Amino acid sequence: MAPFSSITMAALLLGFLLAGCVPRQPPEPESVPVPTPKILVEENIIVPERPNLAILDVDEQREDANDAVVVTGTVLNRGPGRARNLTVTVSALDDSGRELRTLPAEVASTALEPNASTTFSVRWKRPPGTVRYHVVAESR
Repeated sequence: MAPFSSITMAALLLGFLLAGCVPRQPPEPESVPVPTPKILVEENIIVPERPNLAILDVDEQREDANDAVVVTGTVLNRGPGRARNLTVTVSALDDSGRELRTLPAEVASTALEPNASTTFSVRWKRPPGTVRYHVVAESR
């Protein structure tokens, strides 16, 4: 058998190299399932009903000569929601509106249904210079 010439060897090597460079066909794409569309559902949003507290009939009754007084009044729930954990604070104010003393009041009921009312009271020694009272009712 005759040895291959260097030209023949080069031609064979070039043929093998070129055979490796032949473009291949791209693989078939995988089929991806089409996603199911989400079904939109209309949702009713319920706004919570809230109480609307009003302070009515604030009155001061002197008890004795030591300037002891009882401040009483009424809390009315004018709103559509129930008032829970009702608290009332009473502040004594001077003629410039400066707070002289503040105390929590006793409340007859800590829960108020719509259109219901309850009473509150606080007993204390009237601070000197008291001209009026400021009452705040809060619920959770």
